[in-house]
Amino acid sequence: SPHVNISSRLEALTKTYGVDILMSGQFSKHLSQTKYLRSLDRVMVKGSGVPLLIETWDAQAASEAVDDDFLATWQRAFNQYLEGEWSEAQVQFQRCLAERPDDRPAAVLLEFMSGSA
Repeated sequence: SPHVNISSRLEALTKTYGVDILMSGQFSKHLSQTKYLRSLDRVMVKGSGVPLLIETWDAQAASEAVDDDFLATWQRAFNQYLEGEWSEAQVQFQRCLAERPDDRPAAVLLEFMSGSA
């Protein structure tokens, strides 16, 4: 089934992005609480011809009352990344890493942009 295939691919990608849970953008539209969702990337999943938006629940932001700035910076960086404005996105992702040095999603996207430049 395509749903099982996508679930399996998402599970495998949790290791790449260093997060506990990933979900598709389609799935997250059905959640009642979205404040702490972070869009992480658009990926091609084997068996699908369209890019899949992947998101995670940011448990660290949910547990810290002052993390709205981080999420706003992340969203700016992610939008710039999707729009191909990579030099601007890199600056914003570096700000994310300055605030959270162990943030694997920021490190992954910075590494990807550096390798693709």
